Amino acid sequence: AGLITSNASTRSMSKPKGTIRLCDVASSRDEENWNNLRDSTSSDVQLPMELEEAETLDNWDNARRERCPSGMLHPRDSCRRLWDKFVVILVVVDTLIVPFQLAYLPHQPVNFLMLLWPWFLTLFFAADMFLSFHTGYRADSKDEERPGKLVTDRAKIAHRYVHSWAFSLDLLTTFPWSQILIFIARVSLFEPWEEQILLIAHLVRLIRLLRLAKLIDAWERVEESLGSVTQLHVAALLRMLVTTFFFCHFNACIWWI
Repeated sequence: AGLITSNASTRSMSKPKGTIRLCDVASSRDEENWNNLRDSTSSDVQLPMELEEAETLDNWDNARRERCPSGMLHPRDSCRRLWDKFVVILVVVDTLIVPFQLAYLPHQPVNFLMLLWPWFLTLFFAADMFLSFHTGYRADSKDEERPGKLVTDRAKIAHRYVHSWAFSLDLLTTFPWSQILIFIARVSLFEPWEEQILLIAHLVRLIRLLRLAKLIDAWERVEESLGSVTQLHVAALLRMLVTTFFFCHFNACIWWI
């Protein structure tokens, strides 16, 4: 046994230093191929992720550096987002109240809440118009500014808002048409046409239903502020349920009328 061990050790020691075994060549080639494949795969996959991460960091840095002037609101400001949520709630409630008043309260309501509600809406949406004049926006391809740039110039914001459909809609639905007609009907000069004027005042309330177009825009801004997929799914479910409830409510009110 000792002789065999010594012979094996002698053979291994007598092996030339420059000899390369086939197994070493195969393993080195496999390792080289694996390294090349890993480098090519990682470069193809990680490069877009690195670019996306860099763009996200750049956007975050730019968002932090962007500062609105005094008296101006950032479109993604937390207070502005909270205000948009109140807009959605009030539009939904008022859209339910208007057909209910026409169907079940055909005469002028004596309830203090029903008398105060139209004036509250008028003041709230007048304040919303004021905030629209003082909220920046992101420039698009139609503007003279670079697309994506935050525009905070008051003149440009006012020009954009006044020449948009939102301003005409806000002005039409915020002006207290029904309250003014009710006040005119109580004037002694128009007493012979009091019933006709009150009927027109009730029908004019339907103008407030045009705020549903504003609801779509405000709801989209609310969904943009959500930070998870679960919240988006919940918002989509709520939108479907509210839409179904609207149709049932309108159908019941129209049937009663």
